[in-house]
Amino acid sequence: MALVSIWFSDKKTTILDKQMQQRRKALIRDIEMLPERINMTLTDEYIELYKSIAEVLKTQQNLFCLGKGAGFLAQNYMA
Repeated sequence: MALVSIWFSDKKTTILDKQMQQRRKALIRDIEMLPERINMTLTDEYIELYKSIAEVLKTQQNLFCLGKGAGFLAQNYMA
C-alpha cells in the first residue's frame, strides 16, 4: 500500500521539496529491507516466544494490538 501511495503522489505532484524526496527514499528503502528484517525475527532464538504468544492468543475471540517500535509486544509480553 505504501508503494501505491508513493506512486499516486508522484503522479499528482510535479515538483517535490527535498524533505519529501528524502521521506520517499527512506520509505522505499525500508520496504526493500522488509524480507531481511522478517528473516531476522524468524530465527530459532524467538521461536519459543512466538509459540507461547500463539498459545495465549489462539483461544481469543477478539484481538486489538497497539505497539510502538519493533518488538514492542515481545518485550512487554515477557515482563
